[in-house]
Amino acid sequence: MNCSCSFTTSCYLPAGFYNLFAYDTARNGLWHNQPIANVTGFRTGCYAIEGVLQSTLECLFNSQCLATIQILFPISPNVNIYPLNRN
Repeated sequence: MNCSCSFTTSCYLPAGFYNLFAYDTARNGLWHNQPIANVTGFRTGCYAIEGVLQSTLECLFNSQCLATIQILFPISPNVNIYPLNRN
């Protein structure tokens, strides 16, 4: 997926965990990498607010998605994260 905020500010990508060493190896500012893990329902954009507005935030309601985030972005082992209630 090619996306560059240098060319347009309406550039959105699925949020996820990426291998940063694969970024911009051609030095042209384009993103050529697939995520290691997706964050379901989250998008990222040139501006943080644009990414949030394009997102459904469904990962916050999914225990498996939250578990993936905890594995890839560990906090304290004493912190428990629970999915939001849809009601």
